Amino acid sequence: MEITVYSIHLQKANEFNQLDELAVARMNKSIDILKGNPFYGKDIKKIERGVGEKI
Repeated sequence: MEITVYSIHLQKANEFNQLDELAVARMNKSIDILKGNPFYGKDIKKIERGVGEKI
């Protein structure tokens, strides 16, 4: 089992290292778009509506 987990991790690490510049640029753009979202990083359950009630 331990060898299988290691080999999967190694395979994914190799795939990550093979990402081309376009794929990296797309991921970075997606992250920037997410950070522009006012709900980014917030717990949606704790956000209150305009009238003061929680969602």
